[in-house]
Amino acid sequence: MNRFCLPVVCAALFASASNAAEPYQDSVAPFVRAHCTKCHGPTKQSGDFRIDQLQAEPADAEKWQLVRQQLRDGLMPPAKEPKPDPKKTQDVVQWIETELAKAGKTVVKPQPQYGNEQAHDPLFDPANAKLPASTPARYWRLSPYIYKQYMVKQHPAGNNLVSPFNLLPGSGFKDYALPQAIDEPVAALLWLNAEALVSARFKIDPKTGKLDKPQYKEIGEAFDDTIPLTDARLAKIVTEEFRKVLGRVPTPTERDRWADQLNKNVAAGGRAVGVRMTLTVLYLHPEVVYRKEIGEGKPDAHGRRMLAPRELSYALAYALGDKAPDPALSKATDEGKLATRADAARELSRLFDDPKFEKPRIMRFFHEYFGYKNAVNVFKTDAPQGTHDASWSVADTDMLVADLLARDKNVLAELLTTQEIYLTTEPFFNKNSKPH
Repeated sequence: MNRFCLPVVCAALFASASNAAEPYQDSVAPFVRAHCTKCHGPTKQSGDFRIDQLQAEPADAEKWQLVRQQLRDGLMPPAKEPKPDPKKTQDVVQWIETELAKAGKTVVKPQPQYGNEQAHDPLFDPANAKLPASTPARYWRLSPYIYKQYMVKQHPAGNNLVSPFNLLPGSGFKDYALPQAIDEPVAALLWLNAEALVSARFKIDPKTGKLDKPQYKEIGEAFDDTIPLTDARLAKIVTEEFRKVLGRVPTPTERDRWADQLNKNVAAGGRAVGVRMTLTVLYLHPEVVYRKEIGEGKPDAHGRRMLAPRELSYALAYALGDKAPDPALSKATDEGKLATRADAARELSRLFDDPKFEKPRIMRFFHEYFGYKNAVNVFKTDAPQGTHDASWSVADTDMLVADLLARDKNVLAELLTTQEIYLTTEPFFNKNSKPH
């Protein structure tokens, strides 16, 4: 008897899956019988893995993850076995993901560096091109580039701070939400950077004993023991620092909570220590090191939610550059003019066409996609004096990419097939040099 028993005991693992048996009987059970139990059933257990004895228990969650991964990536069934219909495979994978999610079990996503291991048939199926696109809801840790620009914007001293973040090693795309995390060493460096930034922003004038060059009246008064720290001053400080640090005003609840904490810190440590400590903690706020892409409102027919206007403003700004939304984008957000696809397209076109808006992510994309920036590592010796070295070749290719982008016609196809090159210096090899 086949003991692939999810329909029977799924309530134990999939507590909310009362209707799980029907799709299981229709799609999963036939698929398993046809493609899995021959090698992972009662008579044979390849890799010491038996699928027909998996139980609907938390202890087997990792094994279900493995089944999902093997099917999703096209690693099972093996090549010598009959190939299952891609749609049926996708149905089984989706069923496992749905039931795991209902049970609150983490669905392990593929690491981006293994993207080429994804099953190519469903990936390049023309029918899938018509499916609605979306990304999972996520908190996305800032890249080192964005973090650097943020710290410099806070104070010029931010240019001297060490970024605690890194990107994926190796070739390919570097900046993904999935593998980025904040561990203890990163948290410690974030704290040191916050302290350094606050110290740079709030220096005490040794002659007067007061805050040197206060950015607004109330913060100067906060460092002056002779001026009472009233509720109004506390609220003003919290509001102005939220604007400075987080790029938004606090909610009434946030304002009151931070004002209360600021008052307590001042009472415990004095004006200078209390204010600096409170604002140091503000620089550790999740919105300083993460950007949110959760969405809001009711899901559409496909389960997708539009990004909230503030989320969308940062997504647009970071799609092209490393800086937070510019004033025009922030204004559109505040005025309710960043709530539709048309709004997003309008603002993205404006940013793209604005020569003053720096767009380093565009060229960075092509560096990572094609990997041609690694040409500087190919040559084992320096090029002869006056010849065209590898770094110039990278710059020349950048010019070619920029030119094809400006033409804006079949850009990817042109980049993959063009016979054009740019030479901004004399030819790569002259009569006195030899190929490396």
